[in-house]
Amino acid sequence: MASVSDPSKCPDLSDGGHGQLPARLGISSVPLLFLRSCIRVPLLFFECPLPPPPLSIVSCAIGDLSGKLGNVGVGVVRGSRRKTAADLHLPVTGTNQISGHILLLSSGTDTVACATIRLHQARSGVATFDNDGVTGTVTLTQPSPLDPATAVVKLSNLRSLAGGYHVHEWPVPQRAVASQQLCSGGSVAGHFNPFGIIYDSDSPAAATSTEDMYEVGDLSRKYGMLNGLTELDKTYTDWNLQLFGPNSVLGRSLVIHYDSAGAPRWICTNIHDTAALTVAMATFTYPVIGYVMFQQRQGEEFAETTIYTRLDYGDGSVTATSGHAWGIHASPVSSDMVSSDVNTRCVSGGDRISPYGVSGTNYATQCTSSAQLRCGLGDLGGKHGKLSVRSASGAPAISFGTDVNLPLTGDNSIVGKSVVLMSASGGNSRLACASVMRVTPRHAKVDSWGSTSYGSVSFTQASGVIQQPTTISFNLQSLPETTSGNAYRIHDGSVSSSSSASDRCGNVGSVYDPFSVTPASGGVVTKDKVPVGDLAAKFGLLMQADVSKTVQDPSLDLFGLRSVVGRAMTLSSSENVFACGDVMGAVQEGGMLVEAEASQYLYPDGSMSDTTVTVNLRKASDPQTQLHNWHTHEYHVGTDTADKPCASTGGHFNPFVNFTANYDECGPENPLRCEVGDQSKKLGTYNMGSGQMLATDVYLPLTGEYGVIGRSIVVHAENRGAPRIACADIMPSKLTNTFHVRISMAAAQFDSLSMREKVADAVGAEMYDVVVETTGPDRGCTGVRIYFMGLEGDRYRQKFIDMLHSERMSTMMGDYTPVTCSGSVEQPKYAPFDE
Repeated sequence: MASVSDPSKCPDLSDGGHGQLPARLGISSVPLLFLRSCIRVPLLFFECPLPPPPLSIVSCAIGDLSGKLGNVGVGVVRGSRRKTAADLHLPVTGTNQISGHILLLSSGTDTVACATIRLHQARSGVATFDNDGVTGTVTLTQPSPLDPATAVVKLSNLRSLAGGYHVHEWPVPQRAVASQQLCSGGSVAGHFNPFGIIYDSDSPAAATSTEDMYEVGDLSRKYGMLNGLTELDKTYTDWNLQLFGPNSVLGRSLVIHYDSAGAPRWICTNIHDTAALTVAMATFTYPVIGYVMFQQRQGEEFAETTIYTRLDYGDGSVTATSGHAWGIHASPVSSDMVSSDVNTRCVSGGDRISPYGVSGTNYATQCTSSAQLRCGLGDLGGKHGKLSVRSASGAPAISFGTDVNLPLTGDNSIVGKSVVLMSASGGNSRLACASVMRVTPRHAKVDSWGSTSYGSVSFTQASGVIQQPTTISFNLQSLPETTSGNAYRIHDGSVSSSSSASDRCGNVGSVYDPFSVTPASGGVVTKDKVPVGDLAAKFGLLMQADVSKTVQDPSLDLFGLRSVVGRAMTLSSSENVFACGDVMGAVQEGGMLVEAEASQYLYPDGSMSDTTVTVNLRKASDPQTQLHNWHTHEYHVGTDTADKPCASTGGHFNPFVNFTANYDECGPENPLRCEVGDQSKKLGTYNMGSGQMLATDVYLPLTGEYGVIGRSIVVHAENRGAPRIACADIMPSKLTNTFHVRISMAAAQFDSLSMREKVADAVGAEMYDVVVETTGPDRGCTGVRIYFMGLEGDRYRQKFIDMLHSERMSTMMGDYTPVTCSGSVEQPKYAPFDE
């Protein structure tokens, strides 16, 4: 099947003012790609000289649709004028195919509109269950929007516990804490019911009528209930289930209910598109917090895009608001997104985009969720309804929709633009905004096992926020031969840097088990009943010396709070560990790794990964103390007094003004509600002397405008006490672009903030791209190490080096100008810098 798309090079037809326009249809011989507009586009052949259909169909040119089938009318609103015809001389594929050519709509001698004819790719999605002993899949396929969908249901070990099963409105969120109710109404909402079917006493019983008599998502009423079943393996044809268009079920969730009073929800999973997806995200931080997540099939800019929103207030407000218009605006946002003045907030986002010029006096009534092409491309409120911020129950407000024209790639891609949220109740002021950034899939690998090479284990996950499987690929060689098999597990901590083989793997901690699962007692063991890190229990022991296989793990994350990146993986035989290595993130093309006892990946478009944080502290006087709060503070460590340690660091780093009113909402399930610097609330307190703590912070930029490098970490007293007991600056690792200079200023007078500002001005960088630290007295001078941060760090470093030999250096640097040092009697003079 083929359809027409891409009106970007054509005049807009949907301006609400054409009336009942009679129009002629034809197909061009020139692909739209090579045209600047629809004007004077040549047809495959021109007009048909023969009588009207049906006698003329086989005698007319392939592309002269009006000649063969008659003219068409263009209605005022969607669906007001329709025409259906059959043409036996119109090949979609093969010789003389029309795919790739242009459909022209003309009136008289004027071309009114045109669009490219594109082949529809079949859609398919799969919901995989591996929960509470139940395994199996529900696979959905649909060749085109005009074909029925096929549902293949294969479920095992239901144990006569299941009742109904349904597609629900929202996807299952990513798991953050053990107590999270992933299948609840607050997580996945109710049945997907876009046509508003209401069940009453006259409604048909399950599997006794046509599909249109039931809710779209009510699979058990359409196909039959699961009551009393242990296994199910059946195939169904569904004429009212769509994988195309605004009512697609792809990206939503599938829930199985218990067969008991009230039909409580039992287990759930997401319906994943089987194609690879492009993912983009807008992360809101002030005064609204949350996510707008976009997903679209890779390489198909005209495929549908799903939109998942999850929004709350970060300013302490407990009132739910509604009626927020929202849309895609032309530019990424800058620092005005945190302006306290609503008149200047988010102005940097520019105007809402409408590349096709959709307009007209009837726009407000004609732009709807069922007529999305009548809306401006960026008018998300018109296409999907206005948003709420925060639900009445106090939880974030969630929505999910499918957009038929919102490209994540191509000329009209929304990536690099912004989402702007307007004030409540249809207000016109800009409340909040966030740039739309592409989400780079996370890749990680274990390939360094110590003195012996055993190959590699690779991990890949497309995105976070919602539940997504991680692909694990094993390519292991030369494992020890054993009849009992080799185990492989991921642990709490990372590998010790000790060169001793016994020490190397001795302090990696327990098997990673963030949800403290209760192991299943017999029967089928599904992955949710096994610690996240116990891969051997999930996928079986390794029985061969060489192993090559790929598996999917729905319970292991590379994104989010429970990421395994940075943790250690062990290989063991009969509980004796013989090798270990860290799960290290892999730098993608164009990206770079930033480290500072924390690691984060930066990408060329300005996006960044979650941040992996490692803590390992002890006090000399006490072997172990409990429950220490720890935070990132505003400033670097300065001069402090004994009675007020760490006072120079200021308060918690809180650039988005997260208010302390109702601050108990801050926590692992809602980390954007926390101050950026409140690691204790986001990641947990630290037990001093307990060894290594490894955690993942979903919003802790190391560099950039809101970066924490150059600030400080402060540790507070035990048992969540307030007194500050220790602090240290957050400095880059030595892998960063660095340069060492000497200045004549004494270390006691040195001010790192002033020097950072001067260096940044000298090389044309932002101050957050430069960090400096003194290295102590250096042959009569003060040594200073300069770190050039970010993706442009190497360029800034080279520019600084080039300036060292110019007169401009002293003008720009003043008292911080690098100098030549005298040295001692035994030493020669030292240059102002180290080459």
